[in-house]
Amino acid sequence: MSQDVASPRGEQTHKAMPNRAARASAIGTMLEWYEFGIYGVIAALVLNDAFFPALDPAVGLILAFSSFAVGFIARPLGAIIFGHLGDRWGRKNTLIITLVMTGIVTVLIGLLPTYATIGIAAPIMLVTLRFLQGVGLGGEWGGAVLLSVEHAPAGSRSKYAGIMAVGVPLGVLLSNGVFLLIALFVPEEPFNDWGWRIPFIASAVILGIGLWIRLKVPESPEFSARKEELANKEEPANKPAKPKKMPLSEAISQYPVHILRGILLIVGSAAGSYITLTFVLNWGTANVGYSVPEVLGAICLAAGIWALSAPLWGRHGDKPGGMRRLFWWGGLARTVAFIPFFPLMASGNVFLLYVAIIFLTLFVGATQVPAGAAISSLFPMKVRYTGTSFSYQVGTILGGGLTPVLAATIMATDLGITGVTMMLISISFASALVGLSFGKNTVDTPVPEAEIKLAEHS
Repeated sequence: MSQDVASPRGEQTHKAMPNRAARASAIGTMLEWYEFGIYGVIAALVLNDAFFPALDPAVGLILAFSSFAVGFIARPLGAIIFGHLGDRWGRKNTLIITLVMTGIVTVLIGLLPTYATIGIAAPIMLVTLRFLQGVGLGGEWGGAVLLSVEHAPAGSRSKYAGIMAVGVPLGVLLSNGVFLLIALFVPEEPFNDWGWRIPFIASAVILGIGLWIRLKVPESPEFSARKEELANKEEPANKPAKPKKMPLSEAISQYPVHILRGILLIVGSAAGSYITLTFVLNWGTANVGYSVPEVLGAICLAAGIWALSAPLWGRHGDKPGGMRRLFWWGGLARTVAFIPFFPLMASGNVFLLYVAIIFLTLFVGATQVPAGAAISSLFPMKVRYTGTSFSYQVGTILGGGLTPVLAATIMATDLGITGVTMMLISISFASALVGLSFGKNTVDTPVPEAEIKLAEHS
């Protein structure tokens, strides 16, 4: 029997539900970034030799990062599939499917034989599993955002999106922290042989915890209310039923500008996140001479600062003009951080390495945290899961999946560091400009079932 909300205990449960939903969303987000983080680390350190050993080292590295990008390319497909399910079946059931799927695939990657064992079948299986992982994760972020913000009290959408967003740096911290411990206690040869597998297999623990927490969270109240409203509508018996549009086709046809804004908004923070998590680890160790623990330590410290600051960014986003300030000024600060980023790293000074990574990561977090509430508020309920997931995943491909590949390619040319820096500055500044399209007032909850704008320009 469900707990009566009118009773004292029921009232406490009702009030605690937004926090519970946000924590459940954060667990899934942490799993997403943990799984993508550990793959990014082995793409930088292991995949070249373990799965592409017959190739030139530079080509092998590009292919290793390309296998990393495959997961991103698959994510819009996951956004379409699970967005459809989320807009039809609900957020909770869909998120349970995505959580289980990504967790199982990640464990299987950790069990894969290498090229030396089964030859060409090894990279084929790796890319296949990476693709399936991307499909599962493609439906995760959008649903996690909605489960959090649709449970949020009035005027607190950004705050609870901020709680959910803590999962991002926690996933980064956990993934890099695990590899840091392994790198400290496992010598290089056994690390390349079997040590890299440990974080993948260990993701089963996070999967179990996340599943247990999510099963205890009810469906989004906004989705439940809409489902009940639609169920109460009865079509006349002699009136033929209208064919339902696919959520993706409806979102693209009716809200193309909203989708474009969501894509461009996330591109800048995605570029900053993944250039730090993947490309820099390889470049800093192979070309500058830092040890793996030194780079991983800097990333872990930066992720910890990001996690502590995320709730502050979330609360600021609920203030009048808060989101616009974070997107614009935070985006500008992120853009400026790219200018000295590679020169500081190229110095070979560990302290300057830490400064470069922490400064960039801090402002990546400032723009990434409120993005969940902002993008989800661009779409009405009937296509919100699809629109939110699709916008985020396409933006993540452009900013995160392709950036390490392009950076590795540019580094192999005469443009070098300067070319990579100019690419990142351009992406970041364009994303910051999109922040100006958001007005001074935030959208309260619930979002009306009609075409809405996140804010009205004054």
